Amino acid sequence: MHDIAVAARSVQTISVLMWHNGAVFFLNGQKEEEEEEEEEEEEEEEEEEEEEEEEEEEDEEEDKDKEKDKNNALLTSIMKIKTKYKKPDKQYQRSSKNEKNKNKDQQHHAMSNSLNKRKR
Repeated sequence: MHDIAVAARSVQTISVLMWHNGAVFFLNGQKEEEEEEEEEEEEEEEEEEEEEEEEEEEDEEEDKDKEKDKNNALLTSIMKIKTKYKKPDKQYQRSSKNEKNKNKDQQHHAMSNSLNKRKR
């Protein structure tokens, strides 16, 4: 009987140890699964943050493009208005004055030459 009792205790201790080990393995398995889930969640959060940052950058680029388009449209409309009501350039005015002066000088020389010929 003593042998049976020892055997029963040993069976109980073995079963307890086996159950305990199984529970530890199960808990370890759960911990590993929980850690994997946490890692997956962190990776998903990082991916979401990266996607949000990319979307924000794209939105900023689109906003900049829209502003450039608006500015270009304004500039073209201003240039159209300027060319429509453009004053003559000073350089053009000067050149026309120079041409007038040249013409006057030529006329003066022609008149003086004709007067000189008459005097001779």
